[in-house]
Amino acid sequence: MRASDAETLAHARAAIDESAPAPLHLIPAELRADASRLRMLTGDAESPLAKAYDAIADRVERRLHTYLMHPLPLSAAAAESGYSAAHLGDLIRDGKLPNAGRPNSPRILRRDLPYKPGFRGADAAATVTSVSAVASLIDIARQSAAAGLR
Repeated sequence: MRASDAETLAHARAAIDESAPAPLHLIPAELRADASRLRMLTGDAESPLAKAYDAIADRVERRLHTYLMHPLPLSAAAAESGYSAAHLGDLIRDGKLPNAGRPNSPRILRRDLPYKPGFRGADAAATVTSVSAVASLIDIARQSAAAGLR
């Protein structure tokens, strides 16, 4: 292995090995940055692995958008947030939360949902499962990238 190859590999491993977790909404941008670094390090603008990173970023972004923009009825919002349906309804009536439904059938977008501190709602297990699946995809892509650059 030439010195420049070893240097490229060291840079690639440093770029791929992230130790601090990113907030969920930043994961697509992180994946696209990884794809860009792969293209730069390999000199291949059409890198199949970089394209895979971009595809994963697009999919994660769509899923996050769908998840966050889902309008919840007050009963489901209460189960997820830890606040009562009555309290959430009061917040909507007082204008503190936007109503994503109709006047007599209020709904709250998940992105607008307040969470009671320390409460793990009904959707927590599904969220953890979804996040784990995304993390697994990212790990597979990163391991593939590291293996491809060896």
